Amino acid sequence: MIQTIQSFSEVVREPNALYVFDIDETLFTIPWEYWHSVNDCRCDPITLDSENLQMLIREIKETSRIILLTSRHESLRPITESQLQKIGFTYNEIYFDPCKGRKLMEILSTDDTFVIFVDDLLSNVTDVHQSLSALSSSIQIFAYQIVHSLVL
Repeated sequence: MIQTIQSFSEVVREPNALYVFDIDETLFTIPWEYWHSVNDCRCDPITLDSENLQMLIREIKETSRIILLTSRHESLRPITESQLQKIGFTYNEIYFDPCKGRKLMEILSTDDTFVIFVDDLLSNVTDVHQSLSALSSSIQIFAYQIVHSLVL
């Protein structure tokens, strides 16, 4: 199932699920004018839908696996981890790959029968949904395109 949502409060809560989140424009945003170079960002990230995101993470972190899957280049790992630490985001693993459907198929375990994927780009949501649907009919997939209404 692919669904467009405006808030993390709309994401299904399922124990023992695999939750996969994009980072940029999904969890937080950084205005591009603050990026002075690839490894030099002079602005703290602005968490999107912060209250509902924190509530979701509190509800799922004890019983579910939380993965971040970003299209950022691996060389941005240090700054990405620093930004995630600044917003206090709790996760189990992080992967850097623009081909999100393919990467998720690689890291999926046999225990992952319920997958919740959240990204701001419909192309990524569609890619993940199609890839996992083709992989196995026993995997339940909730793929969300999140469209935030943020005024800076």
